[in-house]
Amino acid sequence: MKRAGRRIHLVEVHNPTETQSDSGEVTLTFSVASKEWASVRTLSTDEDITAAQRDAGATHRVTMPYNPDLTSRSRIVHRDRTLEVIGIVNVDDRDIDYELVCREDVS
Repeated sequence: MKRAGRRIHLVEVHNPTETQSDSGEVTLTFSVASKEWASVRTLSTDEDITAAQRDAGATHRVTMPYNPDLTSRSRIVHRDRTLEVIGIVNVDDRDIDYELVCREDVS
């Protein structure tokens, strides 16, 4: 069994909301859905990630408590970094822990 690591980082889970103006223009905004204690690790080139995740530019792995509101459209904000969720694993399908593969948004 893999160790989850120490959850020493307080991160924010941000979820998107789409709003439509009177002219029909859709705007996407993110708001804080929850705050969680998590383990945040920068991926090395030796990490066990899939080819698809590597091609998607995976940069971080985040382990945190299960959160049913978290989706592949969510973002994790850690300090001054925004991490886009590109993969979610419900560890052992037990609804206890999530392991996320993320890509840092550098824009």
